[in-house]
Amino acid sequence: MSGGLAVVVGGTALGVLLVGRGGFSRQRPIDVSETSTPLAASSLQYHHQRKYTKAIVIGGGVVGVSAAVELARQGVQVTLLERRNAVAEECSKAAAGIMQRNNPRVDRATWFATVKSFFKSHVLQDKSAMPKFFIDFKETMTDGHFIRWFLEFSYNALLRNASEQEHVQTNLLQFTDWAVTQLEDRMAEKDNELGKACDHARRGVVKMLYDPASQDADAYTVESGKEQHSVMRKGPLTMAPNRALSHPNIETPKGLHLVAALVQPLAASGHCEWFTKSYADQQKGTFDTMYNVEVQGITTTSSRSKDESSQQLISSIVTSKGSIAVDEDTAVVIAAGSWTPTIGRLMNRYIPVYPMKGYTLATQLNDKQPPLLDHALIESHHNLFFSAYKNQLRVAAVGEFAGWNTSPNTEIAQMLRQHAIEAMPAYASAWKQGKIICGLRPFTSDGSIIIGQDEKVSNAFYNVGPGFNGWKTAVGTAKILTAAITQNDSAAQGLDCDCAIFSPAGRVQNC
Repeated sequence: MSGGLAVVVGGTALGVLLVGRGGFSRQRPIDVSETSTPLAASSLQYHHQRKYTKAIVIGGGVVGVSAAVELARQGVQVTLLERRNAVAEECSKAAAGIMQRNNPRVDRATWFATVKSFFKSHVLQDKSAMPKFFIDFKETMTDGHFIRWFLEFSYNALLRNASEQEHVQTNLLQFTDWAVTQLEDRMAEKDNELGKACDHARRGVVKMLYDPASQDADAYTVESGKEQHSVMRKGPLTMAPNRALSHPNIETPKGLHLVAALVQPLAASGHCEWFTKSYADQQKGTFDTMYNVEVQGITTTSSRSKDESSQQLISSIVTSKGSIAVDEDTAVVIAAGSWTPTIGRLMNRYIPVYPMKGYTLATQLNDKQPPLLDHALIESHHNLFFSAYKNQLRVAAVGEFAGWNTSPNTEIAQMLRQHAIEAMPAYASAWKQGKIICGLRPFTSDGSIIIGQDEKVSNAFYNVGPGFNGWKTAVGTAKILTAAITQNDSAAQGLDCDCAIFSPAGRVQNC
């Protein structure tokens, strides 16, 4: 689809929402027939099939750092560009850290839940429960990027071919299972150095359920994953020997009754910020890092691929500290999370990612306060995600669509703090003193990560999205990216999924 989309209400065309000259971004049709051959990671490089010997990685979050490390391990000379004065200072800082082996879906249920949350939070202004999503209508509805992104999100959720959608979800689950294992294996290296640094452990996850109808496990399609889960009724049941189903310091929301819990006893968790900073320190010297460097422009030149199609080639990157020349042996990896679209625009490329601002309340506990949770906990009524690391207690919640603004909305922050106090009154004083951290989660319009080479800009590669999977899959996505850049599938050894689901082809387009 190209050109635009007419919005019709009651038979009257109220206007046309332009989606840009590049048209409507959607993933190229994926062959889901029984005779189809899964796409290998190395095939995510489409043009020259060359082995790049150098790489510039833009973005110092967990995804960017993991990409830099993996490329360096394969002998690539890497320079990491980070606009702040340290790694893991935004989205990676705000992550809850839970590492479930599952994926939320982008389907009809997701679309209706999202729109319902928008309506509930903005129109009804219902504060009785924390919505999953908030929206700043003034900011989003005047932003052509959001409009284009939301139309694509709507298409993928409502109209995408069902068999193709199921193929994507099945392969995403296979990938996520593999990727979490890659992350845990990396943590275990060097006598569990990184695991200790980020307080990694298989604590398990318990999702508290308050609706009697929710005792049906089949109702939880959004929770389906590689790890077996079970619905457990409240009572003497335990999630593991000597571990209570619910924590004594967790209160049930007013007017509700705890009827069951969805349990994943082997789900792990770890502190994303601590991991990323420790990872960068551990690998210091294996790649170069430039801090306080903001990418302000990208210069491209024309070239031709082997099939004689016209291509662009990044020849230089303009930064706040001067220009960086890019030669033909250098791959430019854009792994800047939600900021990836803003960098893509510098070379007239539209990336189907919109920032979903996540809120986290983090507080430090002292020895006089009650013991921490021994498992991660999801309070489903207010959509609160509780986790604990060493002496830090965190609660993450909600997503706000409000552009590229990282400052917390005062009202939303107050709601989060109040609901945290109501859920855990034993920690009330700590919650009152805790710090609100916001991070922009990169939300792709089809729910799948974007990894691989740009179709039009031949030395540009992406590693971004979908936001709710970035932390736990970071080492896995780095390995797939490295296989594409180095043309070496052994860099992603053990991966058993169709990498076509990650392809930028048809998704990344002209602005």
